[in-house]
Amino acid sequence: MAIPEWVRARTNKWNRVVGLAANPCDAPLAIWFETFRPAAGKAAVTLLSFGLDDVARGYFRPKGVYPRKCIGRRRRPRSAVGIPELGEEIGKRLPAADAVKSRSFGATEKNLWLMDGLFQRVAFWLMVADIVTDFTFEWASGIYKAGYCTTAAASQAQGHLATYNSHDTAPTSWTLGFPGSVEYVRNAALFQGDAPQLIAARRGHASLTWRIDNNGFSDGWVTLGLKDGNPLHTQTRIVDVPMGGSAVVTFFSLAPGDNFLAVLGQASSTGPFLATLMEFNLVGTDPVPTP
Repeated sequence: MAIPEWVRARTNKWNRVVGLAANPCDAPLAIWFETFRPAAGKAAVTLLSFGLDDVARGYFRPKGVYPRKCIGRRRRPRSAVGIPELGEEIGKRLPAADAVKSRSFGATEKNLWLMDGLFQRVAFWLMVADIVTDFTFEWASGIYKAGYCTTAAASQAQGHLATYNSHDTAPTSWTLGFPGSVEYVRNAALFQGDAPQLIAARRGHASLTWRIDNNGFSDGWVTLGLKDGNPLHTQTRIVDVPMGGSAVVTFFSLAPGDNFLAVLGQASSTGPFLATLMEFNLVGTDPVPTP
């Protein structure tokens, strides 16, 4: 049996919502708030909209149709908050509405109004389900349209605050003092250890930012860089760091590569130095192939 089109359409919408819940694409909180407003506005307009049939229902429905203890129609306290039925509220306030609603009615008319009430209640909750579906779909679509999920299938990684210590007696050796943290790694590998960090991916662009602190007793220098698998793309730079001061250097990859290494090379013998890898980012250019 074929699935009805209206069921397929709603299922497709929830597929997108579930997909975003499984992978929120690292979208910042500000984007969630920005895309929430238009989606919530559409939902509110739909929920509060009404037709002439609602106005007519509020005008012609006689008083006393529903018994006092009818399920779901018990009198709510004044403090209760509900969804207003604007069409019926308008109908109740039209000229001569009280006279029309106070008329006598028979069993047949009463049963018809009871059936109408049941139908309207079912239709109302189906409408609420549709509004919730459309609201969540519009919200998820706003995140996708903002562009934060366009590279979700490609290589991505981000790590920061890995700090290395140099030594006076062996200025070319470095020891990892603070391993830092990894924000996320998808379709890539971020290797940490005593050697400077390495990011391995299928294809991607990398950027890194070093901060060097000179805790020695004279001015000094440190060699920094960024490498990938191609020797022609290796970048190295000698950075002068004044005594008691610091220097910040940022590198960007020259071309897409598969492996990126944060280079921390020779230092002057006037150390010790603290070399902090403030941030190491990878943004993939090619998605990982599906098997």
